[in-house]
Amino acid sequence: MVSFDFPASGDRGDRGRTLDAIREPAVVRQAIGDIGRMAEFASSEFPGVPVVYLGFSNGAILGTLFAGQSDRFQGLCLVVAGSRARQVRFANPGLPEEAFAVIEAADPATYAPDVTCPVVMLCADRDEQFDRISAFDLYDAFGPPKELSFFPGTHTEWPHPGPVYRRITAFLEEVVSS
Repeated sequence: MVSFDFPASGDRGDRGRTLDAIREPAVVRQAIGDIGRMAEFASSEFPGVPVVYLGFSNGAILGTLFAGQSDRFQGLCLVVAGSRARQVRFANPGLPEEAFAVIEAADPATYAPDVTCPVVMLCADRDEQFDRISAFDLYDAFGPPKELSFFPGTHTEWPHPGPVYRRITAFLEEVVSS
């Protein structure tokens, strides 16, 4: 297993800036490049072993952007993820069309139709960042095979994380054994 932090989160960033940083093109480009380097490393170090991407929150969004432009992954597991483009358009009908174009260019649902591997989405039922509508907007944009499940909790607080981690593990095993 290989992992990395989004350039503006974890050990690489400032916690108060993480959610806003995904709107910064330079940070997104760096993160997409990091994902590509990680996929290349995993493929070269473990030839013949399927590369499965597991992303949480911003990592799920960025993994979708990468997977929509590359066939490097044999599976995509997204935890607490969604698409906000439709909600932004609905809540801000007066925004110029150019603003919507910028929002949609960085939205995971724009890239989801081009993802060619199986996708599992695991979403919190009371997520304050990605509500059910945004989760379904992203899920609906993916082609099959795909799966969406909701679990109890918020974006960061999960009272019973065991089932989430068991589903992640099962998905990883399914992809690796196929």
